[in-house]
Amino acid sequence: MKVTMTAPDSPDTSLCPLCQSGNECVMARPETAGNPCWCTGATIPAGLLSRVPPELAGLACICPACVEAYGIEATRAPGFDRT
Repeated sequence: MKVTMTAPDSPDTSLCPLCQSGNECVMARPETAGNPCWCTGATIPAGLLSRVPPELAGLACICPACVEAYGIEATRAPGFDRT
């Protein structure tokens, strides 16, 4: 009997680390890697980045829907600050 060791599951870089939906990152897909991504022209607020679990930080893009939802949420908060 052959036993195969597997590495711990790697995060799926095509999924948003916040909502687990597709993040639309062209750099995460081999067939489109090297093309500009939607996020290169976007400003991702530090407050939203801070919501990414530490173990997923820097591994996968936040999706456009989460960025948009955060912007809407932020504008409704007392003392609105877009940072």
